[in-house]
Amino acid sequence: MKMIDLTTEEAANNAYNEPNMLERLQHPNIVQFYETFVVKDVLYLVMEYCEEGNCLFSGQSELMTSNR
Repeated sequence: MKMIDLTTEEAANNAYNEPNMLERLQHPNIVQFYETFVVKDVLYLVMEYCEEGNCLFSGQSELMTSNR
């Protein structure tokens, strides 16, 4: 789950760009997006659980090990 603070005007204006883009993306290597909801000025994006954690760090560790 990702949380986006909507208290600033810029964040509120741009907040729905990400979920709109994510709901159009369908690929096995992209985390699946499920839904959004707002509670007290915070937009929540509900997404697929990644068992390995952050893919950025996962990919970096694989690259580091393969270069040795």
